[in-house]
Amino acid sequence: MNQANEAQAVFTEIYHRNQWGSPESVSGSGSEMTRTRHLRAELPHLLREFNIRSVLDIPCGDFNWMRHVDLGGVHYIGADIVPELVEHNRRTYRGPRIQFEHLDVIASPLPKVDAVLCRDGLVHFPHASIAAALRNICSSGALYLLTTHFSFRTPSANEEIDFGQWRRLNFELAPFHWPAPRRYIIEGCDEHDGHFADKSLAIWPVQEIRSRLQWP
Repeated sequence: MNQANEAQAVFTEIYHRNQWGSPESVSGSGSEMTRTRHLRAELPHLLREFNIRSVLDIPCGDFNWMRHVDLGGVHYIGADIVPELVEHNRRTYRGPRIQFEHLDVIASPLPKVDAVLCRDGLVHFPHASIAAALRNICSSGALYLLTTHFSFRTPSANEEIDFGQWRRLNFELAPFHWPAPRRYIIEGCDEHDGHFADKSLAIWPVQEIRSRLQWP
């Protein structure tokens, strides 16, 4: 089974079984309203600061928290690998500047946008699939990547995992070796008694990522 097929099988099963276990969002507790309050308040300012007028949110999940973000005039494309999620979002939330597409961040041609938002996605990918997703994003024509980043230098950061498992990602450490992000939003994560207080949504210019994709 190739990476794309494996990813779709794993995340579709997680969706059908609600394996993330949140009573509010099939995308998991990290997409609940109480755990995204800082993001919802700060993300509009970040988009304006970097003059971002179009966003691809992949994976968009069930759009639980993002639908409450004041996007202003930003054109929003939500994409997910789970077809049922995409269809539900289309029926429920589609609007003049909001659309939803069935896309795989690893293998699908991605629409050209100012910024790709990949929150709580790559943390569930093995290294080879992170690399494939990043190459795909870098070839899409996007100017910026916003993604989940843990700033503490913990021993477990960047460990190898299988699809659907989880670990911290610190993109400033091996095997990534990215420069410090241009800016980040500390999410105020209170899960597991504050052990993930360094969780943030960080932004990098895609050109800085492209030059560091010589792995694995």
